[in-house]
Amino acid sequence: MMARRKLEYLERRYRTLQGVERRALALMKRPDYTNIHPALVPCSPKDKPLWDYIRNTVSSAPEAGAYGRQIPFLCVDKNTGGVLGAFRLMSDMNQLGVRDKHIGWNKERKFGGGLNLLANMQTCISVAPFGRLTGGKFMSAAATSEEVVSSYERRYRQPLAALVTTSLFGKSSQYNRMKEWQLLGYTAGQGTFQISVEVRKHIKRIFNANKDSISCQGWTTDRAILDCVHLVFAKAKLSLEGLSPKQSRGIYFAALGPNAIPMLRGESNQRGGTLRSQDEIAVWWGERWYHMRLAKFGDEVTAFDFLCYGLSAQIELCKRAGSIGSDAPVFHTGEGGASPTTALHLAPNG
Repeated sequence: MMARRKLEYLERRYRTLQGVERRALALMKRPDYTNIHPALVPCSPKDKPLWDYIRNTVSSAPEAGAYGRQIPFLCVDKNTGGVLGAFRLMSDMNQLGVRDKHIGWNKERKFGGGLNLLANMQTCISVAPFGRLTGGKFMSAAATSEEVVSSYERRYRQPLAALVTTSLFGKSSQYNRMKEWQLLGYTAGQGTFQISVEVRKHIKRIFNANKDSISCQGWTTDRAILDCVHLVFAKAKLSLEGLSPKQSRGIYFAALGPNAIPMLRGESNQRGGTLRSQDEIAVWWGERWYHMRLAKFGDEVTAFDFLCYGLSAQIELCKRAGSIGSDAPVFHTGEGGASPTTALHLAPNG
């Protein structure tokens, strides 16, 4: 189902993505993956097409859309200027029961300013060689860095107390043994990636025909689409059983200081503590993860063929993987969906 939704996006945006394809592939090839110095840098408006290309070719998950506050970042190699991945912070979801219970929120505090003190790490995707070297761990740790948090706070002129993210499937290996991120629990397993564009359009027509008696936030975001589906199905007295993917996601929380929870509750004005710099995180990551993985997978990383990230190869792969009864390799993810699937690694180049 994810392959089908991804295929819809790639075919719909083909001409736009094709315009940046050559540059994107060249930038992904540029780093010397045996000697990298990663950093997250805010993506300039002129590089947004590049960000879109990397997000929608490298990841096995279809684009869910962004809403509210959002800042896209590129993960770059400071040694060469090459691109290692895509990252995005945005407004957190309104409804996330496990998170709300952990914080101790009541409705008044949550919607009275509490949500503005949270950001969601909605995108954290590594180019394959970087992902093989646990690049996802660097990026998720760097999300809590002084540079990234300050970029968000300067943009929106409000402090951040904590970050939230959800894995692609269940408990994610990307956050294992990561002191920054705490597993709070799991979602109920509902989502919209399995709903095709045609079905969404049909639901929208029903919604518009009944808009006087249905209230909804809109159609521009994954969360809002799910809200609309619930409302339309409830009005029609239909069960959502057949639309639910029944795939729960892990919910992870990163406090940015010792007073993060009191700050979110409105009991403190400061999160306290000191954030690490990205350079400090890069040194820690190198010693803890990178050099060990490089010794183990160095030959595989060096031999990686970036042509599998070309649009034609990706579209062909999605068609094969999304076919009923296909003998294509089954999609599965490493590092919670932050690195590409095995099928992507093995995609033919012809």
